[in-house]
Amino acid sequence: MKKILSFLAVAALVVSCSKTDEAQPSSYIVTGHTTASTRVEFDSYMDLGSFKTMDFRWSAGDKIWVGSQQSEALREGGQMEAEFALPSAPQEDDVVIYNMMATKASNASTAVVPAEQDASKSLGVNGAFCVADYFDGSDFIIMHHTNYLWFNVKALPSGATLKSIRLDAGDAVVAGSAAWEGYNAWGAVSNASSIINLKVNKSSVGSDEYIAMVILPPADMTIPSATITYELSIAGETKYYEQTLGSKTFQTGEIARVTVDLSKVELYEMRTLTFEGDYWTSLISDSEYGNGNGHYRWYDEGNTELLFYPNPNSMFPGYGGHAISNYTGSDLSVGDYMHDLQAYNVTGGANGSENFCVHFGYIDDSGYGMQNEMVGFEFDDGKAHTIESMYVTNTTYVYNLLENGDGWQVPTGAGDDSWYKVVAYGYDSVDATDDEYISSAEFTLWADGEGVKEWTKWDLSGLGKVKKVRFNLIGSPDLYGDYGLGVAGYFAYDDVVVRF
Repeated sequence: MKKILSFLAVAALVVSCSKTDEAQPSSYIVTGHTTASTRVEFDSYMDLGSFKTMDFRWSAGDKIWVGSQQSEALREGGQMEAEFALPSAPQEDDVVIYNMMATKASNASTAVVPAEQDASKSLGVNGAFCVADYFDGSDFIIMHHTNYLWFNVKALPSGATLKSIRLDAGDAVVAGSAAWEGYNAWGAVSNASSIINLKVNKSSVGSDEYIAMVILPPADMTIPSATITYELSIAGETKYYEQTLGSKTFQTGEIARVTVDLSKVELYEMRTLTFEGDYWTSLISDSEYGNGNGHYRWYDEGNTELLFYPNPNSMFPGYGGHAISNYTGSDLSVGDYMHDLQAYNVTGGANGSENFCVHFGYIDDSGYGMQNEMVGFEFDDGKAHTIESMYVTNTTYVYNLLENGDGWQVPTGAGDDSWYKVVAYGYDSVDATDDEYISSAEFTLWADGEGVKEWTKWDLSGLGKVKKVRFNLIGSPDLYGDYGLGVAGYFAYDDVVVRF
């Protein structure tokens, strides 16, 4: 039978032996739960002003491991107490750690005294974490140390299933997650990640039901900026809604709540430009030399609505552009301009596809850049859309130049402090000039003596809703010479995801 033990209650420790001078273990771990149920009472919590926490569940028969010591089974004490005995007495200032990691001490996660746990350590199967500090005699005060983020979606659109809730904590590291399929069931817990995805799969929710939770490190922490993405399925179609959490400070043991009524918000879908199919393959050059392929236009009609067309005002017609390619290679001995359509060190496009796109073009202040305007793409439907992400990698030509140099502007390659980036600029009008951008984002192609050599996801959601995007290539000062940027202005990209 389950018992409820408040995290703020005093737990009496009935010790069977007197104190000795022998060395005591450095940590105390409560494990041995007799069922698969969670150790947290979901439908009961304490509200003490700004401090909100949940009650702790325990069962008769549970045991406490103190280092190598095993207690007798927990038994009920007073109204808010649990009792157990140890072969040897705990010492003053020892800390008891509750993490419900396993049923055996050999499998339990050991934390050092005092009870501090960072995101790299396991939260335990059931995700709860609390600490019992020595109080008086054999009494300990139990404090809840796990932080929770609960979601109350209020209601779903008609016929919808809520598939998942995703927390993106940006640069902050959060520790784990658990899907709440009921009061007593948890999903898998992950550790040391800035992104947590909660699998929910609920087709109905109560207006006051908190259906999922995120477990954060059991320590005071601040997430400077976070977004929450709700994934739904409606009539076989996947829809999304994004909610901004903003800066949030957690104190140990706190429950933070996020509320949204998904039946009353504007949902969006994701569409991906993959460059796959006969239309795209027909645009691939017959050789690995494409020089930007600025002589043709392409249009992802009826899907992302992204359109590329060559710059009619180019100083060098035919230069600069977005060329479709399926050429790959990792032999730097042929990494010259005659192989400018190669994506480096990959076997095809992103996510196992065949085709991708190669950008060529840049501007700088030298007057020798290939364009008098930057190259990019725009939405042909005349509407502003958020570009969620795209995958990016280096071309063989660029990687070879940065690795080995060209004997000219970058004679021996990039130095240890050199860097090379692609910058995306977002615009709220297709007629806006280059310097009228409303947002920007950067992706580093080379830094610290090494470049990107695999398809890597680039988050572009920070550009916001835009009608066009232009790209430029920039480098550290040592990569510029008498003729401006000394590195070829290329990068490869694929799988452009757009919100609709």
